[in-house]
Amino acid sequence: MKADIILKSGQMPTKRFFLWLHSTFKKLTMLLILVMLLSPDKILGQNDNSGFNGFAINPKIGYFKTLADRSGYSIGSEVIYIKNKLLFSADYYKLEEFVLFKAPVERYNHLGLMFGSYSDKEKFRFQYQIGLGLLWGITRTDEKIDGPQSWLGTQYEGEDFSTLGLTSKLGFKLIQSSTASVGLDLHISVNSERTVCMPFLSAEMGLLRKR
Repeated sequence: MKADIILKSGQMPTKRFFLWLHSTFKKLTMLLILVMLLSPDKILGQNDNSGFNGFAINPKIGYFKTLADRSGYSIGSEVIYIKNKLLFSADYYKLEEFVLFKAPVERYNHLGLMFGSYSDKEKFRFQYQIGLGLLWGITRTDEKIDGPQSWLGTQYEGEDFSTLGLTSKLGFKLIQSSTASVGLDLHISVNSERTVCMPFLSAEMGLLRKR
């Protein structure tokens, strides 16, 4: 890691760290695309899962943080179609900032379409996916509203936004049976308005592997 983004002891992650994360994500995305292009036989299922068709419903709850130093909770779900070793998914998440004495509270919606693959090792599964993500909602500007302020906090101007960008997911799953798994998902949505990092706790239900 470059010296300018090494954090001092006891400090919280800074904007420079998330800028580095943003840059790293773009490099990893290009690497993932290259791997898929150079290894079509592995990605298209020339393995033990050849001929397998499955699906998963994946409800999640977690935390988010943005480059603009906004953070809060995130909740939603992902639907996955499994074809051999390919993953096709659609997801929706609702994100709401946790903040005191400032208004408006920032709220976002995320809708993503992704494709990717996975690798199994006994009961463990590693997923990697990339795609397009639409993010929309309301942001809080630095411009204060003129006039008397509420006792609840400082009022700022809010702005509606919508933006299309890249999104990716890394999933780490413990497969308990052919129909259920639990794990951790790390989503990153890169766009021109609010680049967001979202770690989730997840629980998959469906047909995950051959019986």
